[in-house]
Amino acid sequence: MDTHDRMFGKAGQIGNPWKQPVDHPDIAYVSWFAEPNAQSTCEAAFFDHDDNWYVQTVDVFADYADGEAVGGTRVYRYIPRELLVDWLRIYAPYKQPEKAL
Repeated sequence: MDTHDRMFGKAGQIGNPWKQPVDHPDIAYVSWFAEPNAQSTCEAAFFDHDDNWYVQTVDVFADYADGEAVGGTRVYRYIPRELLVDWLRIYAPYKQPEKAL
């Protein structure tokens, strides 16, 4: 059994990506999961504030873009997990929940 079959559908894996809201002027959220056969890397796609694929190149991930945007989609593959996490630390910082009064 390969990694893809064993991990398929688990949270943060192919078939069940994380959908992380971000505070970015052009991007509303990133959908990402661990690459099935390279768990230290991720596959990601970005979406705009109208819930459409963000097909412009996200500069920091340009080296990982899967070629040209095709059919209104753009995917980034084999992004080192730490690179994505560092980007999320900037655009999706953890916010402490407000205390109930």
